[in-house]
Amino acid sequence: MISRSARFLWVAFVAASVVSSAGAVDKPDFQRQIRPILSEKCYACHGPDEAKVKSGLRLDVADSPFKELKSGKRAIVAGKPAQSELIKRVVTTDEDDVMPPKKTGKAVTQEEAELLRRWIAGGAEFKGHWSFTAPVEAPLPKVKNARWSKHPVDRFVLAQMGSKGLAPEAEADKHT
Repeated sequence: MISRSARFLWVAFVAASVVSSAGAVDKPDFQRQIRPILSEKCYACHGPDEAKVKSGLRLDVADSPFKELKSGKRAIVAGKPAQSELIKRVVTTDEDDVMPPKKTGKAVTQEEAELLRRWIAGGAEFKGHWSFTAPVEAPLPKVKNARWSKHPVDRFVLAQMGSKGLAPEAEADKHT
């Protein structure tokens, strides 16, 4: 027998995966995928500590990466990853230009670089910390058999089942 809290967590997980996979555009989520990369790999030199900021570039605030830098380049050109200095710096093999610098002992993986590239290609939308963002009700996914749902969460479960080629069983009788 699955406990009520375990069942709730499973349903919440399924609902979250359906919502994230239902997005029409394949843009990475800033909060879950992009901010952690920037925080771990970039904030030491381009983060909230004003005394340590290099090149006048802060990657923890929304407006700074889009401004022209001292070099005349822009760290991020929304929608244009090939013109964004951030992408050039994380993928270069030139040890003098690569970011983060080798001496930090950190490196951006190919997967992380691809996430950053897709994020910039999708418009490079910055979002405030989740705790300062008002919750938004997720739209209910479209399902073939909406009458099966007795609760809105059922629609998320049914959509996930449908994406895996599964269908719900008939309702058991009261005795069972």
